[in-house]
Amino acid sequence: MFSVLRMYMELVDSDIIAIFEEKKEERKGVVKFLLSLSQIVGDFFASIFISPLDDARTSKYGLYKKISMKIDRMLVIAGRPLGIVPNEIVGCMIICLLISIPISIFLGNFFNQIALASMVLIPIAFLMPLIWLNDIRKKRQVNIFRALPYAIDLMTLSVEAGMDFTVALRKISEKLGKKNLGEEFIQVVSQISLGKSRSEALKDMANRVQIDDLLSFANSIIQADELGSSMGPVLRIQSSQLRIKRSQIAEEKAMKAPVKLIFPLVLFFLPFF
Repeated sequence: MFSVLRMYMELVDSDIIAIFEEKKEERKGVVKFLLSLSQIVGDFFASIFISPLDDARTSKYGLYKKISMKIDRMLVIAGRPLGIVPNEIVGCMIICLLISIPISIFLGNFFNQIALASMVLIPIAFLMPLIWLNDIRKKRQVNIFRALPYAIDLMTLSVEAGMDFTVALRKISEKLGKKNLGEEFIQVVSQISLGKSRSEALKDMANRVQIDDLLSFANSIIQADELGSSMGPVLRIQSSQLRIKRSQIAEEKAMKAPVKLIFPLVLFFLPFF
């Protein structure tokens, strides 16, 4: 799987390759050792369950391929943290499973509840890498949602000053740097430079991130291109709508806060009165 990903990375812009290599260099210490071991274990299981001649639709090994594809999809949405590939996640799940078995037996013997400890700890340990990946995915989506109005404001100023949309996108990606939204904009510019149309590149970005607001932004740009409309007013409308939505979400969370505080207040303070 890693070799396939590497072949794909060689076909894209050098900026994306640099981002991927930088994420791999973030692996240090115990994390680097664990991921290296996970890759060995994951590649071993992949070699057992996957043959190059297998068809995912008809082969008995199709389930493993489908799981690997779903994990890869989660990694794409999460921005491939630490340059992780699906086999490393699978290997990490197997390692966590093997580690959890003796721990659950030890704790079960200590509390005289082996069955209960095994039923709780083993599934949690096995799913822990997926839980971590899902948490990374949600945080990345939130960061992109928060940065989007600011990026659209910069884009509006650039476009209204006479700059081409693609050039403005590259300038903004450089301004955002290593932030999540900046990485997505870099990929869009790279795909356009490699021959993809602007609409296809924007649709790919929306599909990668899986955020409704980014999809709405992409659709508005595509529609403006098709109708020949000016980009400036369209971008201003998108920015104002996103800011209104952010304020509505903040108000909703503020209204829910007192309800959430009731239970800890009752649990920790009421017994003392």
